[in-house]
Amino acid sequence: DDDDEIKGRFIARLKGGLFQSHKYFLSNPLLLSIMLLTYGDSADIPKKFASFYEQAYTALFQKHDALKSGYRRERRTNLDIYEFSRLFSAFSAINYNKRSFRFSVVDAIEAVNHAKRISGSRDVSSEGFLDDARQAVCLLVEDGLDLAYVHRSFQEYFVAKFISDADERTQK
Repeated sequence: DDDDEIKGRFIARLKGGLFQSHKYFLSNPLLLSIMLLTYGDSADIPKKFASFYEQAYTALFQKHDALKSGYRRERRTNLDIYEFSRLFSAFSAINYNKRSFRFSVVDAIEAVNHAKRISGSRDVSSEGFLDDARQAVCLLVEDGLDLAYVHRSFQEYFVAKFISDADERTQK
């Protein structure tokens, strides 16, 4: 139900070369929807992937619900966009280090507990954080009885963000 004008401009951009340059991303309907959401917010798709993922994260975190007539998903944590990103980045780095893209809820809670220690987010419910990552921010999806990243590229983006933002000792 997005604005027809935005859809028209987005389709024109797709036909004008955006599809070829972002084909791997646009071949997934969910990621295509995220790209449309991002485009609708900024009227642009950045050429640098890091900038695109940052815009996509912002759109998912705070603007996605705003487009739905004032509807706002209930959150189980009170983390702001930066705090959530810091904790999700640590969570992603821990899972990436274990080579885990998909994990049980028990393993996910263990990873969140570890991420809370290294990110300084100790006063957050691990279960609440996972619920927010799945239901409110939509970075994780249910995959059978397990959880998985909505797309592996989001995990990689947040791992790179974690490394970039970490102190030198942690980076090593």
